[in-house]
Amino acid sequence: MSGPITKVATFNGALDGFTGVDPIRYSSGLLVEEGTTNYVTNPSAESNVTDKIASGGMVVTQSNEQASAGTYSVKAVGDNGSFVRLFDAAFGAEGVLTNQPVALSADVMSNDSLSSTLITVHKNAGVTVETPVNAVEAFQPTLTRQYWTITPTDAAARTVRLHVGHRATNKTIYADRLQAEKKAYSTSYADLTMGSGYSDGGSGITVRAASSASLSPSGLLIPSAGAIAMRVTPTIETGVEEIWGEVGAKGSGTDHVRWGRDSSKHPFVEWSANNASYQRLTGSETLNALTAYDLYFGHSATTISLAVDAGSLQTGTRDAISDSWGAGNLKLEATAGGVVYNQFAAFNRTLSASEIRTLDRRTTWSRTMFGNPYVSFQLRPY
Repeated sequence: MSGPITKVATFNGALDGFTGVDPIRYSSGLLVEEGTTNYVTNPSAESNVTDKIASGGMVVTQSNEQASAGTYSVKAVGDNGSFVRLFDAAFGAEGVLTNQPVALSADVMSNDSLSSTLITVHKNAGVTVETPVNAVEAFQPTLTRQYWTITPTDAAARTVRLHVGHRATNKTIYADRLQAEKKAYSTSYADLTMGSGYSDGGSGITVRAASSASLSPSGLLIPSAGAIAMRVTPTIETGVEEIWGEVGAKGSGTDHVRWGRDSSKHPFVEWSANNASYQRLTGSETLNALTAYDLYFGHSATTISLAVDAGSLQTGTRDAISDSWGAGNLKLEATAGGVVYNQFAAFNRTLSASEIRTLDRRTTWSRTMFGNPYVSFQLRPY
């Protein structure tokens, strides 16, 4: 007896039948992320450091003593009041639009207990129009990711510069993996040297494609009755709605279901039949970044349901179905931020509360875990 499972994917070094869109990663769980543009050129100092401008007596070199990407990083040695401009990010012909959030990030380390951070916004001619950040920072003694978000308000803004500096004598800063994005939050690092899925957006800036994995739902999931389950970990906090997956296509005579995390970090599943508006069911739980959750979504007759970590089953309604996925596939994605799928399963019917608890208790899912009543359970390591 094989039970109700029609598909299990653990993504342990393989896509398990899914087709991936680069830059897909699946060495230990499947990571899917939104696309982005990193407007910093030479972001890991692999070419040289001629674009890293020093002031106040700072000495800047390309160093292989510390690196979090590639071989080199920026090394800056100086005294109190000295600075290095790590980048001057030009945001295309239109520059930084008024009230356009900009997210900056970098790996930084320092042997100075208190360092300085200066972020400035400039016109094309280099004239400073704003200084949104002028702060004292306590950088760590190892390369650690730092984040800043600014919202320029001057209509003349064209570029954004990130400077770091010293507040004591003969101190050293290392910096690597520099990034500037037109977003209200920072995504993972993007660099032209990272392979398939990364391309040159012009003038050396890096464009990362949105990654995803998909397969046909035929034989795995039908619109009339079924369920999907997944063990997922959101990678960052975005503050916006994130769609993590979908099945089918929205349109006349077809069904479309999609799921994810809303802007308040609550799980949701929503259904559209015959091109009607989506009917959404939102869970009461909060899904935080860097925490793993077992999510269950079921559908049968006019009911949709969800559960988080074997908690209470929550239910909502859907319209009469069209009973066709159309040309749409089953797709795992992240329209904002990113999510790691450690497990994914599809079922030919909805699951009982006991079966949902079994999913939550198992470290690794398998096609036979509901078919053997003598299976031994393990607590999942979270």
